[in-house]
Amino acid sequence: MGFGILMFGYFITTMMPIPLSMILPIDISGFIKMLGYIVIIIAAKKLSEYSSGFRFLVISSLVMSIISAIEGIVDVSLFLVNNQIVDLPGAEFLKSVNDLQ
Repeated sequence: MGFGILMFGYFITTMMPIPLSMILPIDISGFIKMLGYIVIIIAAKKLSEYSSGFRFLVISSLVMSIISAIEGIVDVSLFLVNNQIVDLPGAEFLKSVNDLQ
């Protein structure tokens, strides 16, 4: 029906960013979460054929995937600016945001 895919999406969203952040030098947890939310959207679309309540899950997962994409872009930008790989416009703003964390 789609519950297995839904559980796999939740697993990607909650558990996968933790081990990858310990292995990789760059934080890509935002992109991993976005992938998990996309899997959740696919499963919820399948499940919405059986119950209309899953439409709310589609909408909320879509919003969270957009937020996760923004988080991933900011994390990669911070990595590039902090390691002086690239000089991005607004780099001082990114550094000030990083200091707040």
